[in-house]
Amino acid sequence: MQYFLVHYGELGLKGLNRPDFEKRLTHNMWVALDGLGGRKVKRFHGYMLVGVAEAAPSAEVERRLAAIFGIAYFAPALQVAPELAAIRAAALRLARESLTAETSFAVKTRR
Repeated sequence: MQYFLVHYGELGLKGLNRPDFEKRLTHNMWVALDGLGGRKVKRFHGYMLVGVAEAAPSAEVERRLAAIFGIAYFAPALQVAPELAAIRAAALRLARESLTAETSFAVKTRR
């Protein structure tokens, strides 16, 4: 299964009806991702985790998510075991797949 972290904008600022807005966004994502197989949406505070079948084209999933009202931004995510060695191995694999000698990246942190 491939995963996407979905962050919503103004929906998080609502008051007592916030759960209603989150449920509506969940439903809209469920409908938009229909036909891609194995879809699931899990809600967390301030973001949602969306899963679709591994065979679903990532570009199509991203195109459909981009068209949903209420989504501020989304990013592909990777599920790994909660162990430092597994996290390190996944990060190195992604870096090797994504970076070439001509590319660069930066890490900016704040305390």
